Amino acid sequence: MRGRLLVGTLVLVFLVSLVPTVRADAPPHVTITHPANGSTVSGTVAIAGNAWDDVHVVLVKVHIDTGEWWNATDTSGNDTWWTWTTSWDSTTVANGWHHIGALAKDSAGQLADTSIEVYVQNGMENHAPWVEINTPPNHSTVSGITTVSGTSGDPDANDSVELVQVRIDDGDWRNATPRGDNGSWNHWSYDWNTTTVDDGWHAFSARAFDGQAYSGVAVNEYFVDNVPNQNETPVVHIVHPEAGMTVWGIVLVHGTASDDVGVTLVQVAIDDRAWADATDTSLDDSWSTWAYQWDTTTFDNGEHHVCARSFDGDLYSEVTCVGVNVANENHRPKVTIVDPKNGETVRGLILIHGLAADDVGVKLVEVRFNDGDWHHATDTSPDAAWTTWAYEWDTTKRDDGCLHISARAWDGSLFSEVYTIGVCVDNVDSRPWVKIVRPESGETVHGLYLIWGYAGDDHGVKLVQVRIDDSEWHMATNTGREHPWSTWAYEWATNNYHNGWHVVCARSFDGERYSEVQCVHVMVMNDIIRREPAPITDIGGASPFVAFGALAGIGVAILMWLRAHGYVRK
Repeated sequence: MRGRLLVGTLVLVFLVSLVPTVRADAPPHVTITHPANGSTVSGTVAIAGNAWDDVHVVLVKVHIDTGEWWNATDTSGNDTWWTWTTSWDSTTVANGWHHIGALAKDSAGQLADTSIEVYVQNGMENHAPWVEINTPPNHSTVSGITTVSGTSGDPDANDSVELVQVRIDDGDWRNATPRGDNGSWNHWSYDWNTTTVDDGWHAFSARAFDGQAYSGVAVNEYFVDNVPNQNETPVVHIVHPEAGMTVWGIVLVHGTASDDVGVTLVQVAIDDRAWADATDTSLDDSWSTWAYQWDTTTFDNGEHHVCARSFDGDLYSEVTCVGVNVANENHRPKVTIVDPKNGETVRGLILIHGLAADDVGVKLVEVRFNDGDWHHATDTSPDAAWTTWAYEWDTTKRDDGCLHISARAWDGSLFSEVYTIGVCVDNVDSRPWVKIVRPESGETVHGLYLIWGYAGDDHGVKLVQVRIDDSEWHMATNTGREHPWSTWAYEWATNNYHNGWHVVCARSFDGERYSEVQCVHVMVMNDIIRREPAPITDIGGASPFVAFGALAGIGVAILMWLRAHGYVRK
């Protein structure tokens, strides 16, 4: 009898343990990540945040102060609302402090909310600037190159004119030139070549711009009267050097030129040497001013003649010459390259450095590679004398191979002889590498999981890819700050994979080679079935699941012991 009673009790305990249990459904969570709490905003404001739940978030809403709620947009890409966003026109409220509230709702109808406070500061209304045309007076007769000038301003205390433009008749708007103090547009001018339009009345318009709004258009009418004349010979003058002047080193020969139809070229010749083209230094491509750089060190000391002529496309001007005395007593500076050594093999970041000296003082050292452009070196001497100098060279930006490195010094008048060495670049291209930091091998994961890690390469990583099991490779996201792809991340929705073991792999790419593939094994464990809750009495403060599971285990153990000792027969 006692054996039957004990067996019945154990059976009852076992049946009770089979009652379905379920975890309690917790409320959702919601946060606002942008804008920051206490920040100042204006115009259209992007509001963004995160929301999550132990089951499923179905909706996020947003409102301002006590206003109406509106739906945000799920940007998670997997219908989880992990990330969400919306926008708000802050100009619809007064400047000052305002609350931004967010509300999340889960599939069980449970709600969670949060809020932040921001300061709205939208600027005051901008007023349009103004512009006037002062000279020549309205209805004037003009010809040739006419300078039209005027004034402009802005009525806003903290605003100013940023540009004045003009146009002739219905032509294109052209930028005028600022003539005010410190380059301001309080005064402006425009040199108008009236020969580009037919004789007769023309409208000259001007407008000002303050960065946001244009002024009203100011208009003057001018009568253009260019009487056609037979083409006249152009004129040229040498302003510097003056006749009889003593010169040495590098001399800037410069002057002026003019013509009734326009100068198209100025040329300079020293003594009986060939004519060389000067440079147009005028602002309007008119050759009204021009310049030519003359290296007097290529001429013997003594008297020389500097000559110039201008050309209008049809006729040359008369040749204008000045006599000067060349007196170069300065000795050429000297420069040497100390490192790298001639014939050396280099790689990576190299510091080219050397020595320089001159009787009057070195002003500059330059370096170049093969026949490329000259690059300024850095003065490393303690007294700014260029006795020592250096230039940082990144050899990885050149193809492997041999080349020449040249250096030259300048003392303000003369260049040194060019000092040249030969080196060979040999940068070995190493494979990039990649490391998965999370998850660790053997880790159990669930839900939306952030896979992340590190990557590196001697030439820089171009991308990192991730794949799960034998699926296709997917692009990760670059999260590196100082170096691209030094850190990376990939968002993995484990809900799309069956529970069990999976392989997470990553590889990096430097533009030419992939790294070795690194993999970790992880266990995916997502809840699959949700049972309906049943009313179960709390036992000793423990959860129902733990309490009845423990009783079931104890009951089975007792039953097995009784059978083993003959108290209960099969």
